[in-house]
Order: sequence, then structure tokens, then C-alpha cells
Amino acid sequence: MGNKALIFDISVKRMKEDGMSKSDISKVYSMLGKELAEAGFDDRIQHSVYRTTNGDGINALINLLNQKERIPLFCHYKERVHWMGCDEYSDVTHAFNLRNEGSRPRVFTESQEHNANNINTLSE
Repeated sequence: MGNKALIFDISVKRMKEDGMSKSDISKVYSMLGKELAEAGFDDRIQHSVYRTTNGDGINALINLLNQKERIPLFCHYKERVHWMGCDEYSDVTHAFNLRNEGSRPRVFTESQEHNANNINTLSE
């Protein structure tokens, strides 16, 4: 059946408008994480992305739907819930590093930047 991921958005804005505190909102996420794990979504990839690791994603979704009465705040404040195949994924965070760890971004003075632009123009 394959591993599946559940990706969702919860309206924190609406929660706050309804008077929920940061603590209340944290409790909603915590409770939801426990329910997702119990249903079979046992690997939290990101804040609102959970996946199965046992190859039984369909049953995890069915389990979660069958226990949705236990997560009424999620059901009320959800904006989007996506379910997708997730047999493979890679963490490519490091590929988006702009510089080596420990080095600082280079800051150009206006004249250095002008010279760099002129060099690029000449080499074209």
C-alpha cells in the first residue's frame, strides 16, 4: 500500500480570534500529534506534516477518520488537509545553504559592488 503523508494547515488566526491562548493552541497541536501517531502517522517530518513508516498509509488515514471525534478542534480549525504518497523523501535542507557554516555573508561597499558589476559586464 505504501507510506503516505498527511499535510495540513490549521487556522491559528481563527483560533486567536476565538480567544485561544498560545498555550491552548500548543495543546491542540500536541493532542493532534498524539492522535496522528496512534492512527499510524508515526513520523513527524515538519510542524504540520506527518507520514507513515510501516507501509500502511491507507489504514492510517482510515484510523484517523474513524477517531476524528477525538480531535474536534482540528476538525473545526482545519483549512486544508492533503494526503499524498510518501514512499521516499530526502532532507535537502543543506542544499539551500548560501555559504559555509561559520563564514559571514560578504558585504560590499558601493565602489566594490560597482567594480564587480563592471567586471561581470566586461566578461559577457
